[in-house]
Amino acid sequence: MEGILGILSNTDDPIIDKLDYFLNVRSNLIDTEINGKNLILGKAPKRKDYKIVEGKDCIAVIDGEWYKYNLDDIFKLFLEGDFKKVFNLNGDFSFAFTDGNFIYLGRDIVGIKPLYFSRDREVFAFSSMKSILWDIGLKNVKRVKPGKLLKVDPTNRKINISNISDITSLNTKNKVDIKRSSIIKKKIRKYINRSIKRRVEKNVAIAFSGGIDSTIVATLASKFADVKLYTVGLSDSPDVNWSKEASKYLNLEHKVIEMDISDISRYIPLTLKAIGRVSRLDIGIGLPLYVASEAAFKDGYDTMLSGQGSDELFGGYDKFKKSKKPEKTILKSVKNIANRDIERDAAVMRKNSIQHRAPFLDQDVIRLALSIPWKIKNNKIEKQILREAFKGIVPKKILKRNKKSLQYGSRVDREIDRIARRNGYKRRMGKHVERYLNQIAEELFPPEILEEIRYKTDD
Repeated sequence: MEGILGILSNTDDPIIDKLDYFLNVRSNLIDTEINGKNLILGKAPKRKDYKIVEGKDCIAVIDGEWYKYNLDDIFKLFLEGDFKKVFNLNGDFSFAFTDGNFIYLGRDIVGIKPLYFSRDREVFAFSSMKSILWDIGLKNVKRVKPGKLLKVDPTNRKINISNISDITSLNTKNKVDIKRSSIIKKKIRKYINRSIKRRVEKNVAIAFSGGIDSTIVATLASKFADVKLYTVGLSDSPDVNWSKEASKYLNLEHKVIEMDISDISRYIPLTLKAIGRVSRLDIGIGLPLYVASEAAFKDGYDTMLSGQGSDELFGGYDKFKKSKKPEKTILKSVKNIANRDIERDAAVMRKNSIQHRAPFLDQDVIRLALSIPWKIKNNKIEKQILREAFKGIVPKKILKRNKKSLQYGSRVDREIDRIARRNGYKRRMGKHVERYLNQIAEELFPPEILEEIRYKTDD
């Protein structure tokens, strides 16, 4: 398993017998009691991201970290009940905390560290991976939303949800002066550089397409760590061809994993099992990340950086250009990024014991990006201000490359479509890929879970 976990139940509940997942982390579990209920709290072993902190009658399990603040400071805030400050400090985290009377669950306002819970039968449980909750027999798995605080009463398992903060709190009404573009570009470089420095250690893997976002991440990360680039796609795909050329510019170690249709067919169920959601888009993006993180783990890495969030923050999508109010559309897209993208990416990487980190989604970077007016953010080409900020740092040829989404740049989506049609799901059926994925899901999940994740077709 990866991340943190907890189970509140009666001491004789049969679910305790299903904790096979925990057997290899028994030394990282705490068995305690809260209001007559058995509470098991724990974390995955041998990872700095996951921590257990204990005080008198109080325990916290934490996935992630707060930048500039140590755990003693954070635990003190827990004890004081100052959760608002906990959420507003810059960091990537989720946590569970008990003060001996209640259980509190929370997740950073961006949503970088997923956390799920289930209140099923006489059991309340939570985990960083929803697949674990399903696999021990629980259903009705829900997500802890970014910036929300769940307060759980152990006597009756009732949940009170407080809206502590959310990502829109980073949106300042004071837009930067468009006449000071040189200062803006300098700040962009400074904040992204600082964000990456916070998120790397001695060595780190990078999900690499050769586009501007992953190249910025790779270039800056290489200043602070030994990096290795990972690219996944069909042999004739734009990402594979372009990344080979881009890696030569950067002079960084590069592993290219060229797939064929049989490889993709084999990884579809693995990706779907990890994500737990039937979606053509999610499988098309998640599958290359699954393969890349699997390769990175085999090479000895435990962390992978990506360029996730750059398109939302700096105007990389056509929908922003088409919008009458692009800045509002950007804010909405940023607000939805956890549910739409982060949880998928984290799920496939954690399945391979890899931590996903997204430097563009640092709170300081988000606050700056949202303060930049649309007029200079995106003028002649998408993400113009970002491209201009990294002139002289990122090779000119890469700065000029047009955006191509992962599922298309890798050509994985094309092959998933082909696989669906080979299995009898023709385009004339409508949503033929989703219908095919539903069939795969039926083979992977029991009926009660299937209803939570399958794509709902008209028939």
